[in-house]
Amino acid sequence: MNDMNQDKPLAVFGIFSGYLEPTSCPICPSPPVPKHIFRMREGIDILGCPQCGVHYASPRFDEPSLLKIYENEEFTDMAVYDGWSYESWRQGRSRSWINSNLKTQLVKRYLGDGDSILDVGCSTGQFVAEARKNNLEAVGIDTSGMLINIGQTVLNVPVHQVDINDYRPEQKFKGLLIWDVLEHVFSPVDMLKRCADLMEPGGFLFAQVPNLQGTSNRLKSFACRTGLSKKDYGHFGFPPHLYFFDKRSLTALANVAGMDAIHFESWSHLLKDGKHGFLNDIVISATKKYCLSDYIVIVAQKRT
Repeated sequence: MNDMNQDKPLAVFGIFSGYLEPTSCPICPSPPVPKHIFRMREGIDILGCPQCGVHYASPRFDEPSLLKIYENEEFTDMAVYDGWSYESWRQGRSRSWINSNLKTQLVKRYLGDGDSILDVGCSTGQFVAEARKNNLEAVGIDTSGMLINIGQTVLNVPVHQVDINDYRPEQKFKGLLIWDVLEHVFSPVDMLKRCADLMEPGGFLFAQVPNLQGTSNRLKSFACRTGLSKKDYGHFGFPPHLYFFDKRSLTALANVAGMDAIHFESWSHLLKDGKHGFLNDIVISATKKYCLSDYIVIVAQKRT
């Protein structure tokens, strides 16, 4: 055993393994005693911060163990990129294209043609591909060499394997997208502060994270806490997922990073799957307005 890990227990969760360490609220500088939400069978506690409202897992994987998760070939289905082309991807109207297009249209409410945007945690770069087709100067970064290789060689987009803390671009960005990332990272505050460093004053941050106030998440949490469900809080997504957010905690997180939350919405699975129609569109509209889905979108603006 590595000397650095000699006091940390090694844990195995399905295909993932790593060393565990305790943690506290990831947002508040001096967090109060947390509220206990649930204890998983493996001894992982889901805790809530009374001050900012975020829910988090403790103990959680240490940082080196977290990074190894995303190099696991079983974490991403690479078969979808066999014979990939942009036109076939767009015409196929798959969920991945619809989501990339939804993100692009969200960004274009705030950014204009030719504006620059950085996708942090870009995976293979699908958003970068769609954004560039819509006249945005998009680039992406990710720490996974496996995923970046697909982006560079198959999608043929400007994505780079680099940690955000080591990234030194020649420009500041008008927009920054960090989608389905903050729930995974070791320190979301440090991550957003670094994002702010890379943005122009008055620039816009676009992010999506798990929504603890989503209708389905609330029902699943209640069922687990009361014993009606034996799924052991599986909807939280541990170990890759470390946090559950809501409007309150996201507002606090943005504020600590020097940004102001200016908009929230959430996307129904009907929207993500392109299933429109009279009744579906009513559900889609209500879900977006009242943030009812299991993921919530925030738009925040960097202070000038």
